[in-house]
Amino acid sequence: MAYRTLYPLQPSAFDDVWRVQSRTEVSSLLCLCSKYIIRDSSLTASVVASCIPGELFPTLMTAAFESGHDRAVHVLFKTWPNLTFCLADVLPRFSALGQYDKWLSHGLKEMACGTSVMSCYATLLHCFKECLSKRLPARIRCIDLRGMPTDVQLIDTLLNFCKKSYKIRDLHVFMDLRLLRIALVDKLVSDLQLCQSGSLPITIHICKLFAACIGRERITSMLGAIQSQFMTGLSLPYNTIGSRGLMTLAPFIRRFSNLTALDLSCNAVNLAHHPAAAEAMARMLSTLNSLERLDLSNNRLSSRLCDVLSSIRHGLFHLKISACILTKDDLKYLSTCHHCRTLLEVDLSENNLGQSFKFTCNFISAISNNVLCLELQDINVENSQLAGLCHLSSGFGEVRFLDLSKNECSWEGLLQCVRHVRHMRKLQSLQISYPSDCYNLEDGVETDQWESDKIKFKQMASEILQQQRNIELHVSDLYTRWSAF
Repeated sequence: MAYRTLYPLQPSAFDDVWRVQSRTEVSSLLCLCSKYIIRDSSLTASVVASCIPGELFPTLMTAAFESGHDRAVHVLFKTWPNLTFCLADVLPRFSALGQYDKWLSHGLKEMACGTSVMSCYATLLHCFKECLSKRLPARIRCIDLRGMPTDVQLIDTLLNFCKKSYKIRDLHVFMDLRLLRIALVDKLVSDLQLCQSGSLPITIHICKLFAACIGRERITSMLGAIQSQFMTGLSLPYNTIGSRGLMTLAPFIRRFSNLTALDLSCNAVNLAHHPAAAEAMARMLSTLNSLERLDLSNNRLSSRLCDVLSSIRHGLFHLKISACILTKDDLKYLSTCHHCRTLLEVDLSENNLGQSFKFTCNFISAISNNVLCLELQDINVENSQLAGLCHLSSGFGEVRFLDLSKNECSWEGLLQCVRHVRHMRKLQSLQISYPSDCYNLEDGVETDQWESDKIKFKQMASEILQQQRNIELHVSDLYTRWSAF
C-alpha cells in the first residue's frame, strides 16, 4: 500500500544495497562473536549476567534480529541496561532504507525486511508487552520503535500498565502507527487524550501514521488528538475524503509543520472542478516547510498542478502523481518548475502522456541530472514515443530504477527501448511488460505459444542488457486476464 511513502529515501541507499548484494562483506570479530553468543538463549543469558558493557547490547540484539533468534531477543530486552532502546540502533540497515519503497520489491526488499526480521520484531513487541505486565527494565526511559508499524493495542497496553505501576517515571515512547480498523479509532483518540492529560507518567509520540479505509470524520478527530511536534509522516489513502472533505481536513494537517512525507492518494479529490479545494490544498502545503515526499495519486489534478506544487517553496525529493489525469498545462509546468532540480523519485504512471509528449520529454530532461527512480507505467504512448523516451533517458547518469511496464509496444520496438536503456550508467533494475506480439488476442484463449514467445523475448532482452553489465530485468504481463479480451 501507500504506506511506503512514509519512509524518506536516502540517496545513498540505492548504492548501499547494491554493494551489499554484489559482494560478500567480511564480518568483524565483534559481529562473529555476537552471532555465536545469540545462537543459544542460555548462553546469551549467562553472558549478559557476566556484566558485559552496555555498549555491546545493540550489537548482540542486531545479531539476534538478523539471525532470527527470538529467544535471544527476549533475553536481551529484559536485561537492557541503557536509558534508551532504539530500534534503528539494532537494525540500522532496515531503518535507513525504508522497506516500503517500491523499488525494493524485487529481491532487495527481502534483504531489508526478511522473514526472520519480521519474526523477531513480533517477538520484541510480545516481549515488550510481557515486560510491561511484570516490570520494565529499570533504566529504560525512552523506547523508540520508529521504523516498523505498531498497532493501537500496544498503546492500550502501555497505558494500562502505567495505571497500575508506581515505578514508571517520565517514560517516552516513539512509534509509527498503522490503523486499518474503524473500531479502533475511538479507542486511539481516548488513549491519546488520557496520555496528554498528565495523569499518567508516559508520553506517546506518534511519528508516522498510516490510516486507510476509516473515513474522513474519524480521521479529523484522530488528527486532532495527535501531538504535532514529532509527526513526520502522514499517509491517508482510501478514505473517500473528497474535495469538500479536503477543505475540512486541511487545517488539521497544517498543524504538523514537521511533516516530511504526505500521502493523500486515492481519496476522490477533484481539484479540476473545485477551485476552493485547490486553494485549500495550496495553503496547506505552503505551511509544510519540511515536506520532501508528496503522493497525490488517483486524484483529479487536471490543470491544477501548478496551483498546488508552486505553493511549496522548496524542492521536493519524491513526487507521485500517477492516475491524476494530467493535462498539457500540467506537463508544461512540470518541465520548468523548481522541483526539477531536487527530485529523486518521480511517478507519472497511468497518465495520458502521449498527448503532451513534447512537455513530457522536457520534464524528463529537466530531472535527468538527479532522478534516481523513474516510473512511467501505462502512460499511453506510441511505439516511436516510447523509443524516444528511452533514447532520451539513455544519457541519464543517476537513474537506478526504471519502470516502463504496461506500455503497449511491439516486439522490435521494445527491444530497441532495451538497447537504449542499457547505456544508463548506473541503472540497476529495469521493469517492462511483454510486447503485444506475445498475445494473439483474436483467439481469446491463452496458448502454449504465448508462453513460448514470452520466454524467448525475456531471454533476448536479458542478453541485450548483459552486454553492458549486470542489470536486473523484471518482465510482467501486459494484459490481465480480464482486460485482454
